[in-house]
Amino acid sequence: MESDVQLGPLPVSQVTLVFIDVETTGLRPDLDDRVCEMALIRQPGRYRPAEWSTLIDPQRPLSEGAFAVNGITPEMLVGAPTYADVADHVDAALADAVYVAHNAPFDLGFLRAEYARLGRVFPERPTIDTVALARRYLRLPSHRLGALARHFRIPDPDAHRALGDCRTTRAVLAAIIRRVFPDSDPTVAELTSVTQSFSSRRTGMVEPVLPPSLAEMIATQRPIEIVYLSADGSRTHRSILVRDTVRVGRHMYLVADCLLRHEERRFRLDRIIDWNLRE
Repeated sequence: MESDVQLGPLPVSQVTLVFIDVETTGLRPDLDDRVCEMALIRQPGRYRPAEWSTLIDPQRPLSEGAFAVNGITPEMLVGAPTYADVADHVDAALADAVYVAHNAPFDLGFLRAEYARLGRVFPERPTIDTVALARRYLRLPSHRLGALARHFRIPDPDAHRALGDCRTTRAVLAAIIRRVFPDSDPTVAELTSVTQSFSSRRTGMVEPVLPPSLAEMIATQRPIEIVYLSADGSRTHRSILVRDTVRVGRHMYLVADCLLRHEERRFRLDRIIDWNLRE
């Protein structure tokens, strides 16, 4: 087994990468949301990658928001293995690899919670986060996986299903490397340091958290009706399509297309007092 220090100087093309994606019953593992689908693509250096995916019985109901995103129904999960049934396979697939995920804290956070339920410790490894890379190197209005796929003209036929998103993440990472390092093979340290830097800037910050119901509506990529409290205290009704979230100073904003004014606007999170999916 190579240590993380030994991996750092190696070109990323010479190490084993494991692309990870999970679909879940909701957004909060700390509130007992669970993994209901998982996919891994293990790519050993320049050799052909191996794909694995499975539905997983979460042993709890699916939320409406999760179904709206991934389309997984309770009927599809009948007879599916539990996470305990697949944990040993996951362990073997993750061994000695550098992890790659899009918005890695989400996927890895759910895996840590699943491991903890089994009394096991999730194997921490160097991690490449394609969201962090995109935010560092690409000036785009959105860094969502689908937006990056469109930017790089990558087919994305199975969006919001675990294996489809794994494949897209793999293609997005390759596209970012070609764009940012056209004449070199970046090292593991060069890519993982971006993730670490992005995470460290957030350490100790009081980060506003999207209310789960609002986050799930945003994930559906459908227009949302909001009631917005303007600076003068007046309430307005807006129909928006959220593209991204950003922090400016102490506040978080939704970056969205305002469907009334037909322009991109920013809406301060703490001034959004009600929200519903537009009928």
